[in-house]
Amino acid sequence: MFAYPQLKSFFEELLRHSDVMSFASAVDKGRAGTPRTTILRHDVDIDVDAAMALADIEEGYGIRSTFFFLTGCDTYNVATASNRRHLRGLAERGFEVSLHFDPLLYSEQSDENLVAAVEREAQWLADISGQPVRSVSIHNPSVHGRFPRFENYLNAYDPQFFDPDYYLSDSCMNFRGKDPLEFLRRAEHHGLQILLHPFHYSEGGGGYPDCYAEFLRRFAARIDEGMKVNQTYVRQMEGRSLLAGGR
Repeated sequence: MFAYPQLKSFFEELLRHSDVMSFASAVDKGRAGTPRTTILRHDVDIDVDAAMALADIEEGYGIRSTFFFLTGCDTYNVATASNRRHLRGLAERGFEVSLHFDPLLYSEQSDENLVAAVEREAQWLADISGQPVRSVSIHNPSVHGRFPRFENYLNAYDPQFFDPDYYLSDSCMNFRGKDPLEFLRRAEHHGLQILLHPFHYSEGGGGYPDCYAEFLRRFAARIDEGMKVNQTYVRQMEGRSLLAGGR
């Protein structure tokens, strides 16, 4: 399931059973929770490049999903020039760019006091993407057990979108006993929500060690490229890549 060819087969089967929409589109069309409607969601936890690769595949099938981005992430920064282009490009291509909110950044605050933080993060993300933020998903709710509601936003865990029997997630590369292809048949009589993390998917479909190794290779290559303007770095590397080590 985690190799791109398998994912494409999954999308083909999904489209046989339902229309695929973002949160905002499903609400605007009055389709949330209705039969033959699937809301497709992506929580971008690690890597924006992986999200862009997944968007390219989906676009080939006419799919427009929701991508949720963190604004306080250890491994990417939505405000870099390249990521600004990526997020704005997603919005311009018809994808929904929304907020992946991490309550642990504000662990000392009550759920009620998180509203102002969500507003700040959503506005910042909207400024970057050029698209108003309408939806929020909570980052790692199974870890911290917090499911705050934000009345000004569509919430991925609100009952109108979320029912455990009609929800499929690949969290931790584990579908929790559900066969992904069999699950899609449930769309015939009830709306679905599907969460796929872009970082889990690759051409070869390896596990986390392969995913992280590839991420580090690309990150190191980005450093090498960016440091070409630094002659001291170039001299010290002696023509080697960062991953190959210096002298």
